[in-house]
Amino acid sequence: MADNSYLSLLTTEQIVKLYYHETPNRDAAITAIALFSAVTVILLATTIKTRAWFMFAAVVTGAMEIGGYVLRVKMLSQPTYITYVVSYAFLVIAPVFLAIVEYVCLSKLIHRATSGKSSTVFGKAVSGFMIVSEIACLGIQCAAAGRLTSTEDATREIGRKMMLTGLVAQVGFFTVFTVITLYVHLSAIFGYNRNPQFEFLFGALYTTILLIYVRNVFRIAEFAQGFFGYLA
Repeated sequence: MADNSYLSLLTTEQIVKLYYHETPNRDAAITAIALFSAVTVILLATTIKTRAWFMFAAVVTGAMEIGGYVLRVKMLSQPTYITYVVSYAFLVIAPVFLAIVEYVCLSKLIHRATSGKSSTVFGKAVSGFMIVSEIACLGIQCAAAGRLTSTEDATREIGRKMMLTGLVAQVGFFTVFTVITLYVHLSAIFGYNRNPQFEFLFGALYTTILLIYVRNVFRIAEFAQGFFGYLA
């Protein structure tokens, strides 16, 4: 990262390009804020109305996405290293909470399966393991984000490696979840493989699984290159 004496010689636009390697589109960021705000409000209202409290994790995801893009807009007029890192931390960490919603949804599907008490035990074990693993990954990524705000190059490098470790671990655990989802969907034990009533729900699960995979692979490539790499 450039030191303060060097940054003081640059214009605001030059500092922004130093961080992003381009000038982020303000209109796109504002549009993202508006869209995430609308979806988050709807999710919050639906969560309260249905009392499906596990969906509050999705509300947290939306709030963090909003915060990340608000800070990105701020960067265009008042660029600072800490604002840049916090913005990225919000955008990187937010999907962790969305994955938790996935785990709870699959657990509920297992619970209602036709295979009796054993499926209930299996569902609790699956959701418990996946949520604990996701919280562990979240802890690593939050600790990494804290180190990335340091003014010391060595500390920032540790933070980058920690973030990369957390993302790789998250992909590993999410792969386990994907295999379990396929098993629950296709196994005759649970009764979903020939039940068209649940095809849409499993389709939604697979779609979000794919999108989370794409996001995680991108972030792994990004942090593998370095915080100021080509993808950053």
